Amino acid sequence: MNKKLKAWLCVVCIATMVSSLAACSPKAKQEPAKGTEAKAPVKIKLLTSDGSQPVPKGGFATSPEHKYILEKTGIDLDIEFLAHGQYNDLLKMKLAGDDLPDAFMDFGVGNTFVANGQAADLT
Repeated sequence: MNKKLKAWLCVVCIATMVSSLAACSPKAKQEPAKGTEAKAPVKIKLLTSDGSQPVPKGGFATSPEHKYILEKTGIDLDIEFLAHGQYNDLLKMKLAGDDLPDAFMDFGVGNTFVANGQAADLT
């Protein structure tokens, strides 16, 4: 290769590297558009069985994956684990009282609540 071609190739490579670095650099913090203020997370309470397994210490959002998903979706998820062997009885007591969840896992007992108009089947 002649010297002019090598010099031109170097200039093109350097320009490409500089432009790619500029594209990857952190940008200035952008202001949110008008009317798009940060909203409070939506609170959802869920009742489910513990599956005869130990309940995670610190709750559902202790793992980084779950924490990331909840942050990105804007959900404050409160999962209450009920003992698997007593799930139907505990669920009936929760639903009979004022401690109503937004959703619960159905393992057969829910059909009674759906039939009585006390719950909606979301399947």
